[in-house]
Amino acid sequence: MSNNAVLLAIWNDIAPERVDEYAAWHTLEHVPERVWVPGFERATRYIADGSAAPAYLTVYDVASLGVLNTPSYADLVEHPTDWSASMRPSFANFLRQPCQVVASAGYVAGGNVLAARFALPERPAATIFSQLAETLFADGVRHAVTKVQIGEVVSAGPQALANAGPKSDGVEYLAIIESATQSGATHLSALLDRAGAELLERSLYRIDAVYRFASRVDHADVQAPRRPLQRSDLMSLWHDN
Repeated sequence: MSNNAVLLAIWNDIAPERVDEYAAWHTLEHVPERVWVPGFERATRYIADGSAAPAYLTVYDVASLGVLNTPSYADLVEHPTDWSASMRPSFANFLRQPCQVVASAGYVAGGNVLAARFALPERPAATIFSQLAETLFADGVRHAVTKVQIGEVVSAGPQALANAGPKSDGVEYLAIIESATQSGATHLSALLDRAGAELLERSLYRIDAVYRFASRVDHADVQAPRRPLQRSDLMSLWHDN
């Protein structure tokens, strides 16, 4: 993985009456449109497993923070499609966190993930996170852990909606731990407790949630010289009746 790698993690809920419409819009228009931007490598959509909240998590793999400050990305945020503009008021519990990857282990994608958000009073040595990622990966083999990424939350790029949720004066982090099995994912919080005990006992807050795979799109699938056209054909299924 590049030393400049970035995870753009976005959580949200959606109004109950628009869940089916959201699934179509988000999967077939919104996420492919974002991944079209040069420097966006892929996006993976997740849905909460059980009662995790918010219900939806999208993780974009981005080549560098600079990608989030490009005119192409800003245009998507500042000039939404008609369908996107109509969906925005139905969002709730929105949270956008660009994360500079500081440590990783493994490379195989897993269908189930633990997304652990936490804040520390100060930034520890980089080797601490490298050791944590390697320990989580090694000790997680019995839980089918396939990949671990830890990112420091930073500020980059425009966003359409204000963030909800806790905000800390400390340094915020996101750990994404992937597992090949749903049963394995249920053990990941305890795995993180053990592997990161000394570090996490100083955390100012911590929020864990388990999600399962919903869909994925790669940049190569939507690469084109110009911004994709809006999916008016799909929007009409909900708005032209």
